[in-house]
Amino acid sequence: MHRMDPLTPIEETMAVLKALIVEGKIKYVGLSECTPDELRRAHAVHPITAIEMEWSLQSRDLEAAVVPVARELGVGIVAYSPLCRGFLTSIDTFDKLAADDWRRTLPRFADGKLEESKTKVARFFDIAAAKG
Repeated sequence: MHRMDPLTPIEETMAVLKALIVEGKIKYVGLSECTPDELRRAHAVHPITAIEMEWSLQSRDLEAAVVPVARELGVGIVAYSPLCRGFLTSIDTFDKLAADDWRRTLPRFADGKLEESKTKVARFFDIAAAKG
């Protein structure tokens, strides 16, 4: 399930997905961008196979709460944007983002934050170079 419907309890959605599994129409259920509570509640209805979360050197918030719950429940984690939405591919490309590039709407690309983010990335590259 790509996004949680805030108007529908996760248990209700999971009951429908579980019925689809019983009918043989789908094999597994995964969640994207879930909270630890949503993961627990969904898993209580039917085992969740994997969750998809943004996880990178710059986005590590999930490590404190989501990762422990996923490990406890035996749920796999699929990382998306492991290259920090492009930050780890090439530092100087960010000055060349098109005016309509969707990444410009992200806080880390906003005025003031872009230079801070570029400084962090430069440090990542320095550490990597030192490690060989």
